[in-house]
Amino acid sequence: IEFGNQLTTIGARAFWRNAITSLSIPSSVTAIGSSAFNQQEDNLGTRTLTSLTFESRTTALTLGTYAFSNNSISSVSIPANTITEYAAFERNTSMSSVTIGDNSTIGQNSFYGNDNISSLTIGNNVNFSGADAFSINTFYLPVDLLTSVNLPSTTTFSGGAVPFRNRQNLTTFTVANGANSFW
Repeated sequence: IEFGNQLTTIGARAFWRNAITSLSIPSSVTAIGSSAFNQQEDNLGTRTLTSLTFESRTTALTLGTYAFSNNSISSVSIPANTITEYAAFERNTSMSSVTIGDNSTIGQNSFYGNDNISSLTIGNNVNFSGADAFSINTFYLPVDLLTSVNLPSTTTFSGGAVPFRNRQNLTTFTVANGANSFW
């Protein structure tokens, strides 16, 4: 799919359950609705969406509930000033790398169930809002690859945030000097 640079909104369920393989979101987009790109798969049930990029931007972006859930996106770089709502990237089976831009808000369950994440970079002034942003479900006996997290001193937590629940291989957790709270 190629989007024009005048596009500002992609509505709820706009491309839900298609077989899209690659997406580039233009900088003009300020909102992506609930389940807009949820569950991209072929007729055999193989998840097809593996590549997602966000063009450089200066405006805020909101990613709705389940916007990119249940895909095989391998890595994602969340732009600065982005709000990810509930489970925006939940259960991306191949996701190994996540970068969160400055001044972003990461909602409850935003990356829940992504046990293949081995690289996590958190920008300045990121707020974790709600529980389980990067948690995994140990019921499924995942292979947890996240072993290290570094939080800038400007990271904040609200709404009972427990962002890394059940990360059994998380052995190094560094909170920068100057941080005044951690949930």
